[in-house]
Amino acid sequence: MCKKGIEFEVVSAANFQQPPDWFHSNNPEGYVPVLRHDGKLVNHSRVIIEYLDDASSANSILPDEPKLRAKRRFDAKRLESVCDAIRNISFSHRLTGNITRLALELTKAEEMLQSSFYSGEELGLPDIILYPFIQRLYMIQQIIDDDFLNGVFGEYFPRLVDWFTRMRTLPEIQLVQETDIEMNDFMISKGNWNMPVPEVGMSISNL
Repeated sequence: MCKKGIEFEVVSAANFQQPPDWFHSNNPEGYVPVLRHDGKLVNHSRVIIEYLDDASSANSILPDEPKLRAKRRFDAKRLESVCDAIRNISFSHRLTGNITRLALELTKAEEMLQSSFYSGEELGLPDIILYPFIQRLYMIQQIIDDDFLNGVFGEYFPRLVDWFTRMRTLPEIQLVQETDIEMNDFMISKGNWNMPVPEVGMSISNL
């Protein structure tokens, strides 16, 4: 939303003893994150991202050309298994048993990255899908002493490392990026490297 200049308000689950009525009215499963726009709810991270891109034409994260647009969507879909592998790690108490799958998925992500970004020379949908999970892996590395994360990752996945560094410098990322200290403190407080509680909702006002 920062990339597209959309004004929004973030509402965190941590601020609620009980989620408000609007959260459950059209979201009985309680999915997070959820976007509230014009009184309607949109669920699921990727659906929200593409909804916002369709609703606002400014700074689109998908190209205009249909075939290239389809390729970017397909690349984002391929990266979802990488996200799942990292998600499984972050909800575990140790890396044992998850390393093989994680390494295979990261290898795929490394091989897919042939330009500055997964979308070419500009930030796009695949980059937005993957970034929060590489950020999550980075924070796990800050907390635990693990040979794979401390040595192997940087040695065997240099493109991913460079891409992550590049992503962290983008203005739209920096506007919403928690500090390392904030993320580190939260993950330690959870005791199992969990990332912050997902947002209950984002309310947008200028679409």
